[in-house]
Amino acid sequence: MKKQIISLMMALVIMVTSVFMVAPIEAAVTVGDVRVDSITFRKVHTGYEINGAFIEIWGENLNNATVLFEHIIDGFREDMGTLEIDTSGLLRYTFSKQEAINFGSRIAVDGRQINLELASFPNFSDADKNVYNIDDNESITLTGANLDKIATPEVTASYGNLERTFIEYDGGNDSPTQITIEDILVPGGILGEQTLSIESNSTENVGAETYEKRVVYVYYNAFRLIEDLNVTDPNLYPNTGAKGDEFYITADDLNPNRNYQVYFVTDLGQTLNASNQADFVSLAVDVEGALDRLTFRVPNYQSFERLEYQLILADTQNDSVIAQQVLDDTFSVVDASYLPTIEEIYPTEGPQEGADIQIDGRNLVSLNLPDLNTQGVNPVLSQNSGTLTIDYDDSTYDGQAVSIKKEIVTKVGGIASYLTDGSGNIRFNQGIVDSLFIRAPQADDAETDPYKDVNIEIRIVITATDNSFEYVFRQVVNAPDAFRFIPSSITPIVDSIVPDTMHVVGSPGIYFTGDDMMLVIDGDNFLVNRYTDSDGNAYTNYPQILIKTLNDQSLNNYDIFLDPNGEIAGVNGIIYDMSDTIASGNNYMKNPDGSPYKLDFKVVDNNGQIVTGTTNNEVGTRIIARIPRNAQIEVADFKNVLVVNPTRNSNEAGRRKMTIEGIRFVDTNDIPIIESVDPSVVTVEGNEEVVITGNNFQEGAKLWLDGNEITNFTRDISQSGDRIILTFT
Repeated sequence: MKKQIISLMMALVIMVTSVFMVAPIEAAVTVGDVRVDSITFRKVHTGYEINGAFIEIWGENLNNATVLFEHIIDGFREDMGTLEIDTSGLLRYTFSKQEAINFGSRIAVDGRQINLELASFPNFSDADKNVYNIDDNESITLTGANLDKIATPEVTASYGNLERTFIEYDGGNDSPTQITIEDILVPGGILGEQTLSIESNSTENVGAETYEKRVVYVYYNAFRLIEDLNVTDPNLYPNTGAKGDEFYITADDLNPNRNYQVYFVTDLGQTLNASNQADFVSLAVDVEGALDRLTFRVPNYQSFERLEYQLILADTQNDSVIAQQVLDDTFSVVDASYLPTIEEIYPTEGPQEGADIQIDGRNLVSLNLPDLNTQGVNPVLSQNSGTLTIDYDDSTYDGQAVSIKKEIVTKVGGIASYLTDGSGNIRFNQGIVDSLFIRAPQADDAETDPYKDVNIEIRIVITATDNSFEYVFRQVVNAPDAFRFIPSSITPIVDSIVPDTMHVVGSPGIYFTGDDMMLVIDGDNFLVNRYTDSDGNAYTNYPQILIKTLNDQSLNNYDIFLDPNGEIAGVNGIIYDMSDTIASGNNYMKNPDGSPYKLDFKVVDNNGQIVTGTTNNEVGTRIIARIPRNAQIEVADFKNVLVVNPTRNSNEAGRRKMTIEGIRFVDTNDIPIIESVDPSVVTVEGNEEVVITGNNFQEGAKLWLDGNEITNFTRDISQSGDRIILTFT
């Protein structure tokens, strides 16, 4: 019985459906052979300001129709709207900004009027703010008209971009002119500029006929959703500069994955865009210990005004700010004539150990700020821990009595100190061009990074004598790579040592070099330094060479020490060996008459020219030294070779380079000696036994004939026991 009932119901459904399919009702408005199926009206805003609109009319035979639009004052006009698409099935008209404002909502198609009823359509006109921070639990309040229509099923409002969050109308708390979004959601998790929209889709009557109406109001960049940037204690330096000047922000937690930008605003509600955006220069992580540094340039376009600005540090994605932080400091953009300069630095290079430098520039000691009276303001200078403090006579700032203090920190690599005269007073010159006299600190990295910026950081504090205000101006002037530290020594580069094998004679404990041997070391950075001491004595110091068993870089525990800088009994250039203890000082090689043997030693450059140690002739690429016969060592084995450069302007040893197992000393008793080869002549066909007789054919010895290795041979001891015999075929 149930199956019959179900079957009957299904039959009824099919019958009812069939009736409707036979006689469908179409949504259309007809005028003669012209048919209008649907109309879309879309009004576009930037923020809440109308930019324009367009209307699309869909149907049939539309290209034969006359379409007019209602002007709110003049009524229907033929010149309203620009026809962009003109086909039988679609007409598309665009409205300019003014036409969109003046459109009165009625359309006439071949005289038949269709009213879009825009006067009652909901719209937004403003918001309480243009930026909302989701970390502050803020709400969004939108104002407008007819907002209660958002509660009807055919009207929806939303915000977002690719993904949308819908806005609900709360009849208890919202009103036709105001709606509040209490819990801000981030559509698709995408922060930044948000687009508002209101949309309705409905079927409307025109007499006995109907058409589909779609109305969309779009508000691009209506508001912006951001989060906290959460940079800990950002510091701004300088806080005064001219257009185009660099400034930087430091903190210890800047994130290299963020796209940082800085905006100059006079009002925190001001729009952030290219017109007030600083130029990004760089982000350096851990540039000073754990401190990170962002560098920007002050906007430099003509209409950018010289004012005091609040700075907003932001993270942007797709040119939209998604996180921001207002810096505590303000930034004063002033004319460049008020800022310090560096005009000249003398000298421009000096020793690694530190150098006295004169820096000439404008507004270094002198005061020059807008609204500051500097007439008759005299400086009193003092220093403490690298900070130069200048106290000035009281003056007036913007008409009020003030005290003035300037603090200066000068850096040449590190923090410099300030030179004093014979009375202990800090040296300076004040005038159109001021002068500072400093002592640059030691530069430990002079060999790898010799060029240093000359950087002057200035802090000016102006305090009202009645304590009603205090202004702090921070300025900076930088001369990049303006001073070169000359390294006191440079690290030698050793590419090859020739010969890498030397023969010695003797027995364990006492070996002697058998012949004079030229030692050639090729590479670079072999330093020769010529200098004159305070007494007027001239010296030329060369690299020293130590051949040693121990793997250390000291000047002790050597086997042979070639010291071109050593002097004994008026002889310059000494060779030390193991003929006596090192501690005795008597272990130098001697001529037959007992006088010191003079070391033959020179350094040459790429062109084979001798390096003398004079200006521009200090560095060579080859060392040539003679090791004479009878230099004594104790063990015949591999030896390390240590090359030690001198220290400039000193007798001290400098940087050095060790080559492990650079030379092998070989006992001549270990050298294979061939006494006879029998036969010495064989036919080209071969297959003849050849016998080699000699000494020192050790186990594992290898045998070559005319450059080809012979792998199949026998090794035997002669019957007399004093010879070794190698036999092969």
